[in-house]
Amino acid sequence: YAEIARAFKIKDFALMPHLEYNGGLGTGFSIPSSYLAGAQYPFKLGNFFMGTYLAYKLNAFTELSHDVQWTLTWNSAFPNSKVSLAGFLDLWTENKNRATGEGGKKLILLSEPQVWYNFTPNFAIGSEIELSYNFV
Repeated sequence: YAEIARAFKIKDFALMPHLEYNGGLGTGFSIPSSYLAGAQYPFKLGNFFMGTYLAYKLNAFTELSHDVQWTLTWNSAFPNSKVSLAGFLDLWTENKNRATGEGGKKLILLSEPQVWYNFTPNFAIGSEIELSYNFV
């Protein structure tokens, strides 16, 4: 599986163009490619560095699926603490039937909150949990 995402900073403009590719190979199967284009907005909330973007998403299923995705990311290293929190939340739509496109759309949620213990600035051990709805 590969995910390549890039946001482009344009001078002092708050919104950044966002481009992304997802796809690849699993064990004995392939993961259909998806292409995203949208706008990203970075911000700070307390000790958290946050980012959010809204994008058009083209899923390259047998029958193309024209969709939307919203993502929220977070990362925080607490002052005077070796603990940091990170993660993301994705919410997107796609065709219920990937082969024919029939049956309408389904809503999918995927989130992976993480907790890290930072032994040094260059070494940390952490864990994450996967929370999902309609994600296989």
